[in-house]
Parts: sequence; structure tokens; C-alpha cells
Amino acid sequence: MEMTTTEVTLRMLKPSGDLWLTRKTVADGEERIFSKEVYLGTNDSADNWMEVDEDFKSAYEKSQGAQV
Repeated sequence: MEMTTTEVTLRMLKPSGDLWLTRKTVADGEERIFSKEVYLGTNDSADNWMEVDEDFKSAYEKSQGAQV
């Protein structure tokens, strides 16, 4: 049996102030997610995310028929 110890770095994004984080692009049929905290995976980048305000979030949710 072999045991390996590896140091791991967690990369987390938090939006400024009262903003939300969401992906810059969303594939067809994929739901847009809004979050106050995002942990980046190995192949993810901060460049894939953007900050949006409450108005953007509310307009998107309303256009999708989501209950706010």
C-alpha cells in the first residue's frame, strides 16, 4: 500500500458588496445559477464568472418563471 500526502489549494470567489456571481455563459437547456460564493474546480477559472446585481438576477428569474 502506498500513501501520498498532497497539499490542496481551494480557490473561492465572492462577489463585491451586494452583487451575485453567475457564469458568463450558460449552455442551452442549462439553468443559470446565482451564488454568493463559488469554489472553483480544477479546470474552472475566475474568468468564467461575472458579478451581477439584484436587478439582473430578478429579471432572469422572472423571465424563467421562477418564484422569487
